[in-house]
Amino acid sequence: MLAVGITDTLLAFRIREGLDGQRQEARYAPSTEGRRTWKYSKKMPDLKTRLHYVELALKLRGAFPAVKHALEGRDSGPVALSTRSAVSMIDRDGIRQTIDQVLNQGGDSGGEDS
Repeated sequence: MLAVGITDTLLAFRIREGLDGQRQEARYAPSTEGRRTWKYSKKMPDLKTRLHYVELALKLRGAFPAVKHALEGRDSGPVALSTRSAVSMIDRDGIRQTIDQVLNQGGDSGGEDS
């Protein structure tokens, strides 16, 4: 990044600008002369942008731990994904039976012990 002129100072400056982010809304409305013209609101804090830059600054400082997601199946085994067409299940078995099948399949993965 240094080869194209992106220095730590420049990044810090841009983050600082983001932390001070403001927004101004514009709308096309009638003026006092009866013509339509652009009307601008007062500048107000852009909270969404500011929050984004606060998170970015904290990530760069190392304040957030690394996020890792791991999925495990039963007994710490691999996860198996099984899909079936819901439409074909409804056509064949009826809605009530399909709901029972889904509940029975999902019910043995946790929650109640049988």
